Amino acid sequence: MKASKILKIGTNRGKPRAWVEGKFLTDAGWTRGVTYHQTIENGALVLTRDISGKKRVAGSVGRPVLDLNGGYLAPLFEGCTTFSVTHVQMWDSESGISVLTHQIVIKGVKS
Repeated sequence: MKASKILKIGTNRGKPRAWVEGKFLTDAGWTRGVTYHQTIENGALVLTRDISGKKRVAGSVGRPVLDLNGGYLAPLFEGCTTFSVTHVQMWDSESGISVLTHQIVIKGVKS
């Protein structure tokens, strides 16, 4: 399953900001309190749902929020005014056991 959306890049204290909220996250199963870890892979920010993740989806029960901001986004968003956010659901069997993995992939979109 894949679902995508294009959003505007914001700023916070002079640093790029990716703000994702509401129905997109709810439909993807990313509700308030879901934990995840984040990595940068192939020029994209990848958020992987993980019960032992150190980061959490904020917001409220009806309106989950991912508020991502900081200097680490600058190279990913260089020359961009918008970003794509994609929910990817896939089976991962690297460890020999099939596990359903949920990821949010954020990537700058050049105009």
